[in-house]
Amino acid sequence: MNTIDDVGFRVVDEGYRKGRVLIYSTKAPTRRAILAMQLLERWGMVAAHEDGEDTAGRQKFRLLLPDELVSRACETADQAIMEIEKRGWYLEIPAPTDATEDAL
Repeated sequence: MNTIDDVGFRVVDEGYRKGRVLIYSTKAPTRRAILAMQLLERWGMVAAHEDGEDTAGRQKFRLLLPDELVSRACETADQAIMEIEKRGWYLEIPAPTDATEDAL
């Protein structure tokens, strides 16, 4: 198996696909990671801290630094997921049966 970060690839050696390259993901994000990434996307250009006043006395703000933004998004995602789990809002999904897999 060859990998480049979170992508793997291999050359298919059998059948009509012989010689083709199969590319696949080697990592999958959890619910927390997906939510954190969504929060980063939404807050990235708008989340700010107070940063004094300008010469006219108006409030100034600065964008969150990357480490502040990531920390806030991850902590918010973690707390949200824990609350959702506590409320029982996740449904248990059974594993697919052999018949289901054959149909795919």
